[in-house]
Amino acid sequence: MRTSAVLLAVALAVSRLGAEEPRLNEAEVRDMQNRVEELRGLTFKRNVEVRLLDEAQLRDNLRRMFDEEWPEARARQTERAWKALGLIPGDMDLRGAVLDLMTEAIGGYYDPKTKALFLVRRGGGGADDEGGTDRMITIHELTHALQDQHFDLLSIPTDMRGNDDAVTALQCVMEGDANFVMYEHLMGLSGSSLRGLGDLGFLRGGTEAASPKLAAAPEVLRRGLLFPYREGMEFVHALLKGAKGWDRVDGLYAGLPLSTEQILHPEKFTAATPDTPVLLTLPDLSAALGNGWTLVEDNVAGELITHILLGEFISRKKSPKTLARAAAGWDGDRYAVYGKGGDTALVWLSTWDTAEDAREFAAAAARALRRKQGGEGRADGEGVTRWGDGTLLEHRGLDVLWLESCGPATGAIRMAVWSATGRADLTRIERKPAPPARALVENAFFRLEREPRKAAWRVEEKGAVTTLTWKGLDGAVTFTVVEAPGDEAELLAAEVRKAGAALEGVRRLTLPIDLGDPAPPFAGVSGRDAVLGEVRRGIVILRAGERRVVAQLAGPRKGWDKALAQFERILKGYRAR
Repeated sequence: MRTSAVLLAVALAVSRLGAEEPRLNEAEVRDMQNRVEELRGLTFKRNVEVRLLDEAQLRDNLRRMFDEEWPEARARQTERAWKALGLIPGDMDLRGAVLDLMTEAIGGYYDPKTKALFLVRRGGGGADDEGGTDRMITIHELTHALQDQHFDLLSIPTDMRGNDDAVTALQCVMEGDANFVMYEHLMGLSGSSLRGLGDLGFLRGGTEAASPKLAAAPEVLRRGLLFPYREGMEFVHALLKGAKGWDRVDGLYAGLPLSTEQILHPEKFTAATPDTPVLLTLPDLSAALGNGWTLVEDNVAGELITHILLGEFISRKKSPKTLARAAAGWDGDRYAVYGKGGDTALVWLSTWDTAEDAREFAAAAARALRRKQGGEGRADGEGVTRWGDGTLLEHRGLDVLWLESCGPATGAIRMAVWSATGRADLTRIERKPAPPARALVENAFFRLEREPRKAAWRVEEKGAVTTLTWKGLDGAVTFTVVEAPGDEAELLAAEVRKAGAALEGVRRLTLPIDLGDPAPPFAGVSGRDAVLGEVRRGIVILRAGERRVVAQLAGPRKGWDKALAQFERILKGYRAR
C-alpha cells in the first residue's frame, strides 16, 4: 500500500500524536531551520513555507492525496488481497480505516510537490516549550524539506508497483532520518544524544496508547504505519554508530536499501557483500485457474509482512522468538491473488537464505495454515501438506510454496510455479528521472533559473521584494518589483543615489559583468558605513512587463569579486514573465 507521495510524519513518543494549536511564528520557524541545519549537517537552500490546517482541511487534503495515489479501485484490490492473506478482517473497509487513522494521527506533513510544510491545528491547549509537540513535528518535517532540497524526494520511487516491501524500505530512509533528527533535538535539550546510545528500543512505547484508532487497528496497519519511523530510525542509528558526520546517511539517498530485511538487519545492508533480495516473477496463472479468473494483486510481502502475517495465527505474546526466526532468513517472495466473483485464490512463493531458514518458515507456515484452515493437513511425506479445496504447503530446498483455495487447478498451478517462475537478483533501485529544473525563484513577474554555483542558498519572498543569500556571502541579493514605467536610466540613477545616501565617501564602482547585448542598465557604488565599514552595491534595472525590477547586490569589500560572479550568474538566468 502506497501512502508516500506526501510524507506523513507521526510524532512518536509524545503525549499525543496530533499537534496542539500551533503557535509558531515566522521567526520561530527560522530558528528551527537553523536548529535542523545544526543537527543534520546540511544547509537549507531556501526558507520553507509553513501553512496551518484544521482537522477538516487535513481530511480533505488526505482525500485528494488518496484519490491521486491510492484511488478506490486500487484500494479495493489491496483490501481483497489482504483479506485473502488473513491480514485484515473480512468486513473491513481498508481505505476508510486508513483515512480515519491518518486524520486522527497526523500532526503535520511536508509536501514535496508544493514544497510547503503543513501543521494541523487541534484544540486543547498549547505546546510552545522547546520540546512541545508542534515543535517536534516541525523539526521532523523541516528535515524532510531539507532532504528534498538536497536529495530530491520526488525522484525516490515510492510509487513503484508490485514491490511494497521495497517501498517500505525507501520510506524508512526518509522517515528514519527525520525521526532521528527530531529525537536528537529532544535529547539535546537535556544534554544527551542518540548517537551515544546502544539501543533505541525504549523509544518504541506510548504511541498506540496516544491514538485509540491506531491501538485498535490490525497489526498490518499499526506496525506497518509505524515501521518507517521506529525501525527506520533504528536503521539510521545503526549507520551512525561510530561515525562523526552524516556521510553514511547522505549516501543512502544514492544507494537505497532494497528490502525491510535490510532495515531490520542493518548488517545485511552494510556488509562488504550486502544480502540483496531475489526478485521472483510468477507466471500468469489465470488460464490455469479457468474462465473468469483475473489477477487482483501481485506483490512482495518481505520479512516485515511475513512476520506480521504469521503473527495473525501464531501468538505474538507467547511465541515471539518463533515468529522472528520464521521470518528471518528471507531472501525473496512473490504472492499473487486471483479473483472470480466473490471467490479468491492465493499463490505465494518464497525463497530463503538457507535450507534451515526455509524449514523454519515452512514449520511456522504449517502452524498458521492449521489455524487458518481449522484443522490438520495431510502430509504426503515428500514435503507437501494438503488441506481441502486446493490449499497446500510445499517445501523444496530453499523454497516454500503456499497455495490457498486453488480448487481443481492446484496441480496445474504447482507445475507452472515450479517450472516458470523467474528469478533475478535485485541489486539496485533506480531513482526516477529528474523533472525539469525548478526555478530558483518564480513569481507573477519573473523567474530566476540559475542558482548560485557550489553554494547552499536561501530564498525569502516578502511582498514585492525577493531576497537571496548563500553560504559564504556576507550580504544579500534583492530583486524588488517597482511601478516605474519611465526612463530606465533615470530609475538607475535614483537607485544609485538612494544606495549612497547612507554612506560616506561615496564613489562610483565599475561592475565587470557581462549581461549580454543589449545589456540592461547597471552601475556600482561603494562607500563607508559607520558600523560595517566599506560596503559595495551593484544595481541592475530589469524589465518585467509594464514594471521594472531593481536587482541589487549588497556586501562588503572582502569577497566582493566572488559575490559579483554569483550575482552575474543569477542575472543571466533572469526571465521576465
